[in-house]
Amino acid sequence: MRLLPLLLLCVCCGTLVAAEAPAASEKKAPQPRKKRTLPQWDFVPRAEFEANFAEFSKRLRKQGPERVAPEVKVEKEERFPGYIRRLVSYRVGEEERITGWLLIPDDLKPGEKRPLMLTLHGTNVYGKDAAIGFYDAYPAGDAKEQAARANRAFALDLVQRGFICFAPDRAGYGERAPAGVPRGIPAMNAYMKDFQEKYPQWDYHHGKVVQDLQQALDFLVELPEVDAEHIGTIGHSLGGRDSMEIAAFDPRIKAVVMSCGGNLSYQPQLWQDAAAQRSFATQGRLNSQGVSTNFFLQAIAPRAFLGILALNDYLTDYPSNLIDAARPFRSYYDMLLGEKKLPESDRLQILLHSAGHDAPLEVRQAAYAWLERQLNLHR
Repeated sequence: MRLLPLLLLCVCCGTLVAAEAPAASEKKAPQPRKKRTLPQWDFVPRAEFEANFAEFSKRLRKQGPERVAPEVKVEKEERFPGYIRRLVSYRVGEEERITGWLLIPDDLKPGEKRPLMLTLHGTNVYGKDAAIGFYDAYPAGDAKEQAARANRAFALDLVQRGFICFAPDRAGYGERAPAGVPRGIPAMNAYMKDFQEKYPQWDYHHGKVVQDLQQALDFLVELPEVDAEHIGTIGHSLGGRDSMEIAAFDPRIKAVVMSCGGNLSYQPQLWQDAAAQRSFATQGRLNSQGVSTNFFLQAIAPRAFLGILALNDYLTDYPSNLIDAARPFRSYYDMLLGEKKLPESDRLQILLHSAGHDAPLEVRQAAYAWLERQLNLHR
């Protein structure tokens, strides 16, 4: 029997192998494609995780003063095309009053409420001004810097799409930078040093920073324009990490966008092994950010989460098992939602890009469209 001179090539253990194709008369009829069964994971019961996360939170955040009445004041109000910009001040402690930018669309109808977005800045010398693209006193040095600034102006983008946005200064940044210290990381470190001397039993990043955001939420949810049932948060880099953490610690946040906000060192035992999860919650290393993210993501689920990762992020060396986490993470959502399992493009999204440690236009547009769906923005 004559064989057709067609070669099928495949790679087996690094060796190139040639095989002759069967004659047409010997070809088998196509078989129906079998549906692949996805792996199943046996997760720690939710109630047990929540008890463990409470223990972890106590150790991580430690103990500081109680929240205070915000006593909000509007310091300045300006109108821009499409929105109103207010500079508001409020208390975050007995002796500390800070400011934030509140952006409100100007097309709200009487009695209408809109979703609220916390727009959190990253590591920069401008603090909250970066989130609204406000650099009047600091012109960009070149086109590259101008583009980078535009890629961080989340509040400006989102208010133009119809969201109410709030952009505060992180402790140690912007107007909260200590005098006489170079702004940015040096100012943050100086603030943190003074803070830890004053509050040795309270954590700066996970305690103070998160509580400041909670103080903002306390008055924002009372604003007549705000839909308190639809609140989200978005941030890039340090702001992305803060977005994840405020969502993990405060259930008022219903949707999270974390752009280049660190990595996830996926630890399957922290999802599936009750003893291992309890051990880490009560005794694990608190400064292990990648491992701690396992707890934060479980705490956020099944609320809406969009993780944006850059494959060539020069600040983050993603672990090799990062993608391995995607399927069990999705399965965890399905378990919590029960019969309300996720459609293909619903609450849980992981977006990969190769634009480096940045949030370019096409990435931001995808994130904004996703937020509109998750927070029911109707205009």
